Amino acid sequence: MAGDWAQLKQRRAAKDRTATPAPPPPRERLDSWISDALPPTLAVEHIPGRGRGLVAPNGAKAGTTLLATAPLVSVLDARNLPHRCSHCFRSGDDFDDSHPPKLLQCSLCHTLQYCSSACQTSDWPIHKKECAAIRAAIKRRKESGSKHLLPDAPLRALARLLWSAQLAAGKDVWQQVESLESHRSNLTADEQERFFQLSVSLSAYVGQDTLAQSCPDGAVVIDLCSRFVSNSFALTCPTDLSNIGVSISPVTALINHSCVPNAVVVFPSFPKSTPSSSTSIHMAVVALRDLERGEEVVTSYVDLSLPCEERQKELQERYKDVHPAIEAAKKAYMDAEKAQYTDPRLAALQLSNLISALTTSLSPSPALAPSAYPLYSALQLLLTVQLHAHQFEAALATSSVALRGARALFPSGHPVLALLLTTHARLLTTPPASDPAHPEQEMQYWMATDRRGADVQALVAALKQVEVAFGDGSQGEGVRPGMKGGEMAAMLRTLIRDQEEGIEMGRRMRMAAQQQQQQQQA
Repeated sequence: MAGDWAQLKQRRAAKDRTATPAPPPPRERLDSWISDALPPTLAVEHIPGRGRGLVAPNGAKAGTTLLATAPLVSVLDARNLPHRCSHCFRSGDDFDDSHPPKLLQCSLCHTLQYCSSACQTSDWPIHKKECAAIRAAIKRRKESGSKHLLPDAPLRALARLLWSAQLAAGKDVWQQVESLESHRSNLTADEQERFFQLSVSLSAYVGQDTLAQSCPDGAVVIDLCSRFVSNSFALTCPTDLSNIGVSISPVTALINHSCVPNAVVVFPSFPKSTPSSSTSIHMAVVALRDLERGEEVVTSYVDLSLPCEERQKELQERYKDVHPAIEAAKKAYMDAEKAQYTDPRLAALQLSNLISALTTSLSPSPALAPSAYPLYSALQLLLTVQLHAHQFEAALATSSVALRGARALFPSGHPVLALLLTTHARLLTTPPASDPAHPEQEMQYWMATDRRGADVQALVAALKQVEVAFGDGSQGEGVRPGMKGGEMAAMLRTLIRDQEEGIEMGRRMRMAAQQQQQQQQA
């Protein structure tokens, strides 16, 4: 294996020469798993000018779950590892119970957490190998004086992919991986170097023997790294769409990109605590609008598995020369994004100043619309900071402006728009904070049934958007009761029911107050 690495580096350094990968297996064998993975709602076709893609052979209505699948691998990023279960990805806030379970830390690596013994047991076949690798990696990094002791999410995801292939001997895991587009022939010199470094880190993390079982030479390892970066998805929390990690799903990666998507990739629910494939389904592809028979299914997304700096570079290239002060605004936004975890107050101040500057018209620079970059991103980030700080009145004002931007940017039923509508509606129905000096304010809130009824209608409107955004829960076999809209819809239905009960209670309180007043007047 060491000889392979040396030969590969010599080829890369030589002018006009590139490493040649091993001959791929027959296309028919690689694609044999696809027919089993696709439901009747999708089919593979050759798209003129685009190559292989997925179509909806029978058409579909907006909100139809075109595909529900279990990714080959999903891992949490380093920031979420201490706060979420590494099997079902829930945090304490994601449990309905008023006393959520305390996370159980792995007693060996002290890195991964689990919400229950069932989740820990389900994850153990993979984590058994991962646990030893994490401990060894942390030891090496401590000895080298590195500040970053834990391997990052892409490295841990690639490692889990290799271990999964070992555990699934005789199955089609590696065939699925090899079916992904590599784009290695189109890599720039910098990208080749980055993938080479990632492949070296992967070899050190999993060990050369493990790597050699799936990747016989260095070129195949770089192909694997390229496939991962080109085809991975951001793992998002079903209840708030926050990015919490990374996922790999070859069947979902078959869908081509479009700047005008007709479908979206979402994570409607958390995986269950058992290891069976049916209960680990937590990724879905949902139709954003009605699809014609045979229409190609296309999605649009930025690869969020890359580091923040790479994502910001892509945004800068996309939005350059939009606004005379745009470069300074981008820097201010990035500073606030970094500060949100270390100093939320500073982040809120930076974002408020940025938003004020971008929404004030100063000749020759016009004020930006709420949908413009980076104003919309700043509004979204400020809303997050305000919600975490329980500044609900300020968050309500921010969400109102952000909604105007979202409606201009996203089609009806898009998850981002659905989440903002949900957040705004929840803020509308949030009762005022208790004030001992003015106890009548809380009473007035509960008795204002007409206004609260209008607020409930905002929840109902948000629910309709969520049910489209996160799908009807079907898998080509009809809708499963209770699954429409996933976790977010279930939360909204509970909230609507509670609000309706509260309104009824408010009506009784108002009637009692009126009767008491009449008695006093009599």
